[in-house]
Amino acid sequence: AENRRFVLLIADCPDEQALTLRALRQSGIHNEVVVVQSGDEAIEFTEATGRYVDRNVGRRPSLILLDLASPHVDGHRILRQLRGHSRTRLTPIVVLTNAHSDEDLDNGFSRGANSLVLKPVDARKLADLLGQVARYWLHLNELLPEKQPSVL
Repeated sequence: AENRRFVLLIADCPDEQALTLRALRQSGIHNEVVVVQSGDEAIEFTEATGRYVDRNVGRRPSLILLDLASPHVDGHRILRQLRGHSRTRLTPIVVLTNAHSDEDLDNGFSRGANSLVLKPVDARKLADLLGQVARYWLHLNELLPEKQPSVL
């Protein structure tokens, strides 16, 4: 089941997407990473609707990385959206941010983030950090078992 665990990355900026994906690979995390651009797309993905209607809805992300560094991502709205849907209500969400602010911390945790992580500028430090985050949530943290569909 370990290798079936996958990450859903929400980031609308291609540079941030590439940086995050590269950092995960460099840190030795080889789980699948699905990248979506927005909260709406994340909900479509998890609910298997819209452009993801053919996706296996029974397979849920084991970790959601929400990148607040992306310029057009309203992370607080996305957190509300994800926590409001049954398929992502309990999924671990780690918020990645470039700037530390008490408001981000307060809003992030009050809206359901499991963790807020300040992204270092240095690429090696970012890889180390994301590796630690992913190893914890993907391999150490116990997840709720996925409900298997009755018909395959």
